[in-house]
Amino acid sequence: MSKPLYLATALLLASAAVAQPTVPTPAGATKVKTKHKRGQADAATTTAPMAAGAASATDYSLPYAASITPEGLKTDLDVLASDAYEGRETGKKGQKMAADYIAKAFAADGLAGPVQGSDNPYLQHFTMNRVSIDPASAIQVGGKTYTQGKDFYVLLPGGLIGSTAPLKPTFAGYGIKEANYSDATPAPGGDLVVLLGQPLNKTGQPLLGATSAYGASGLPALTARTGALRAARPKSVFLVAPTAAAFAQTPKDYAQLLGQEQLEFTDQPTQGGLGIVLVSPALGAALLGTTPAGLTKYEKGVTAAGKPIAGEFKPASTNVQLKQKKEPFTTENVLGYLEGGDKKDEVVVVSAHYDHLGIKDGVVYNGADDDGSGTVSVLAMARAFTQAKKDGHGPRRSILFLANVGEEEGLLGSQYYTDHPIFPLANTVTDLNIDMVGRVDSLHQGKGDYLYLVGADRLSTELNTLSEATNQQYQPIALDYKYNAPDDPEHIYERSDHYNFAKHNVPIIFYTSGLHPQYHKATDDVALIDFPAMARRDQLIFHTAWAVANRDQRILVDEKFRATGFVPSATDLDRYVGTYASAQIPLKVTFTKDGTTLKAQATGQPAFALEPVSQGIFKFDQAQIRVEFDPAKPSFTLKQGGGSFVFTKE
Repeated sequence: MSKPLYLATALLLASAAVAQPTVPTPAGATKVKTKHKRGQADAATTTAPMAAGAASATDYSLPYAASITPEGLKTDLDVLASDAYEGRETGKKGQKMAADYIAKAFAADGLAGPVQGSDNPYLQHFTMNRVSIDPASAIQVGGKTYTQGKDFYVLLPGGLIGSTAPLKPTFAGYGIKEANYSDATPAPGGDLVVLLGQPLNKTGQPLLGATSAYGASGLPALTARTGALRAARPKSVFLVAPTAAAFAQTPKDYAQLLGQEQLEFTDQPTQGGLGIVLVSPALGAALLGTTPAGLTKYEKGVTAAGKPIAGEFKPASTNVQLKQKKEPFTTENVLGYLEGGDKKDEVVVVSAHYDHLGIKDGVVYNGADDDGSGTVSVLAMARAFTQAKKDGHGPRRSILFLANVGEEEGLLGSQYYTDHPIFPLANTVTDLNIDMVGRVDSLHQGKGDYLYLVGADRLSTELNTLSEATNQQYQPIALDYKYNAPDDPEHIYERSDHYNFAKHNVPIIFYTSGLHPQYHKATDDVALIDFPAMARRDQLIFHTAWAVANRDQRILVDEKFRATGFVPSATDLDRYVGTYASAQIPLKVTFTKDGTTLKAQATGQPAFALEPVSQGIFKFDQAQIRVEFDPAKPSFTLKQGGGSFVFTKE
C-alpha cells in the first residue's frame, strides 16, 4: 500500500484547489457497515440475493477455493519476501527478479502472456525517470549565492523548477491563522516568506501555548499552517528556520521528504504548482532585505505587542535556480491471461502490486505483507482458476491476473496499465485488488476472521450486493467497512492500484487486513504473516471473482456514473466560459472551451476536461466532482464529497 501524502502543503493545495484531486473525497455511498462476528450476518446482508451460480446443484468453485492453502501461500512468499529479492524496489535488481518469478509462475500455470510486441509476452515494459534535486541548485539574493543542502532544502519543487523569472518575496509573519492570533493574509499568487516557530509573550512563554503545533519541528509545524497558506494561495513559500540549530535539524525533521528520489513517466509534463523551500535564518533574512538581527527585532516587537505587527522589511529581488537530475530506466507490470468462455470479451482483473521499498541504509525491506501477501494471493488464485479450466469448469468471462509495479511510488504501474490497457477498459468488468492481507490488526486481535473492504459500493451497487451475498454463501467472515467511509482520515481508497481503475469508472473492490506497526518498516517479514487467516480471506476473494466472472449479466456502474451521450451547444459553452469566485472557499475556477469540450482549471492547477451530463450539468468522476450551472444567473454550484459551493462569474 502506498504511503499517505505526508506533505501537508500538498494536502492544502488539494483542498484549496478542488480541481486537482490529490486526495479527493468521493461522493459515493456514505454508509459504514458494522462488522459482524464470523457466521453472523448483519441486516444489510441477510436479504441479499444469492451469488451467481448459487442455484446450481453443484458448486464447482468449492474445490478450487480450497486449493488456496496456507502452505502454498507460504511457499511463494518465502521466496518473494526473502533478502535475496532485495526489497523489490521499482527498477532495481530485486524487482526484476520478482517479475521473472511471477511471469514464470503464470507460464507454468498455463496462463497466456497477453502483451503483444514485448520481448516477454507476460511483461508490460515502460520507461520512467528517477528524479532528484540537483545539488548544484542555488538561490541568488543581492549578488550572493546560496546552495542546496547548505543554506536551504527543497521540500517541494513545484513551479520553482526551471523558473527564470525573479521572485518578489512577501513577508507573511509566522503564517498563523487562529482566533487569538492571525497574521495578515497576503495577496494571492505571491512568493511568501514565513517564520517557523511561534511568537512568545512577555514572560517568554509561547503565545499560543506550549502544546501548539506552530512551535513544533518538522511536518507538524507545516501542517499547522495549512489554514493560513490555503487562504493566501501562494505560488511559492520560503519557510525560515527559527535558529541555526533548528535549521541543522532539517534533514532529520524532514527525512520523509528530503533525499528521496521521485519516479515520473518520461512523457510527464512539468507539474508546476506550489514550491516549498526551507531556508536558514541568514537566507531568510536576505530574502526580506534584512539581517538575522532584523528578524530578532521583529520577533521582539510581536512579543511586546502581544499580536501580529507589520514587518518593516524591504524584500530583495531573488533568483531561484532549481534543477532536477533525471535518470531513465525501464520497469514492468506482469500479466497473466486466462481466456473465458461465452463471455470471453469481458475481462475481470485480479490485481496486486509486487514492488516494495528496496534497501535503506543497508537494510532490506522485504515487504512480506506489503504487498508480498497480495502478490502470492494472485498467484494462488491464478493456479486455482487455471486448474478449474483444465477440469472443464473455466470462467465464462476472461480473467487478467495483474501484478503491478511502482505502487509504492504513486500507483505508477496501474496508472500505466489503465492509460495503456492491453484489454479495453470498456470491456473490463471490475478490478479486485489485494494489498496487505496477511496480518491481523490491533482492532481485530482475538475476534475471529475479518477483512476490510473498500470501494465496493463507490461505483456499483451491483458489485457490493454480489460481494456481500458471496460472503454469506461461503462460511462468512466479518466484513469491515471502516476504511470505506468518505471521511476516512487514512484515505485508503486512494492508496492502492484499484484507484486507477476506479478513475476510469471500472467498479472495484479493495481488500486489506489493515495497517500495523511494521507497515513500511524493515520488520515486515514472513515470520509475522498469519497464513491461515490469509488463506481464508483469499478463498472469499476467489469466490467473489468466480461469481463476477460467471454471472449472466456483467457488473455495471451505477447510472449516475454512466456516460449520457449529451452534447452541449456551442452557445451554452460560450456562456459558461469565464472565471468564477466563491465567497465560501478561497478558490477561483476558470472555464475554457476547447472545441466541443468544456475545461475547468482552479487557481494554480492543471486544467481538466469535464464530461457533460445534461443541460448545464457536467461531472469529473475521477474526483467525484459535479458542476451545475444556473440557467438564469452567471453562476454555478460545485458539488464534491457532500459539500456544495456556489461560484459567481467575475
